[in-house]
Amino acid sequence: MTDMPKDSFDRLLKAALSSAGADAGEVHPDAEVLAGWFERTLDANTMGVVDIHLSSCARCQAYAATRSEEHTSELQSRLH
Repeated sequence: MTDMPKDSFDRLLKAALSSAGADAGEVHPDAEVLAGWFERTLDANTMGVVDIHLSSCARCQAYAATRSEEHTSELQSRLH
């Protein structure tokens, strides 16, 4: 993923969520951004934004936990 200024990242998330009918005041990373966070492929600024968001958002923490369990199961099945 390319480097993206924090304000651009926030604006893109707000726009995407608004068009999807989400609460305009509530901004969450999309699935692609969270996948990049898991894979550690995001630029440092975006990683920081997602880290901060995940530290305070129960909804995204639950999604990340579920995704982590799926990822672990997939890796284990490849090993056996």
